[in-house]
Amino acid sequence: MGSAPIDIDPANILFAVLIGLGSIACIAGLLLFVVSPSLDADLARRSAFAPQTLAGGLALAVVLGALLATPVYLFTTRDDDVLRRSIALLAGQTALLTVLVIRVIRPGVLTWDDLGLNAVALDRRIWQGVIGGLAILALSVSATQALQEVGVAPTQYTEFMPVAQADPTQFAGFFLLAVVVAPACEELFFRGWMFTALRHRYARWVAYCGSGAVFAAIHLNVQALAPIAAMALILAFLYDRTRSVIPSMVAHGLNNAVMLASLYWLSGGSSGRG
Repeated sequence: MGSAPIDIDPANILFAVLIGLGSIACIAGLLLFVVSPSLDADLARRSAFAPQTLAGGLALAVVLGALLATPVYLFTTRDDDVLRRSIALLAGQTALLTVLVIRVIRPGVLTWDDLGLNAVALDRRIWQGVIGGLAILALSVSATQALQEVGVAPTQYTEFMPVAQADPTQFAGFFLLAVVVAPACEELFFRGWMFTALRHRYARWVAYCGSGAVFAAIHLNVQALAPIAAMALILAFLYDRTRSVIPSMVAHGLNNAVMLASLYWLSGGSSGRG
């Protein structure tokens, strides 16, 4: 028996072509701006903490992530929402880590240890992360209630409800990405590189506000902008005080884990699918 033909949505093809062409053009320009200086170690060190380098690196990661995720949108339909979200999340995190390695790690601007990725006092760092994660959760609940009081409805739950109603295997895969992979890659990029770069050139408050604002903005959730920015400030505080990225990774992962687990419980898990 032959395999069933793949039903490709024409809208997906057009979307993929446009994204692909646009991404290739953007990547070509961004590669020249971001990656070419990394070929010279001295130039890489002199420019790695410049605001334009941070902006270019983030833009390159966003475009590269979109390009990597394009094939899944081409060969799937809207019914494969969880698969699309998972691949897009993995592509985005892969892009962040790739840019970080090429622009910062490979030319020797910073080492993994400089970024705070080490096992020094690991048990203490983990507990600091747990405490920070609980603080983020408390702040998130308070911020959500405050926003509801002024008529702003939170969208985090509705945005991820399809994931919570997926089958257990799909949910477990997305959960792993959101709780382990995303916190690790995002903390290395936004706290390890971006916060460090801004702190190197400007006052501490600029590093906090700048890295936090960018972190909140890239989540593309206007209603949740304030809670995400507040979360970013706590993550930056953990990193700044400990000089380790482990506490912020743990806190970030704990926040994501509780959010997804609560959604899964509230929706009744995979039984919630209609």
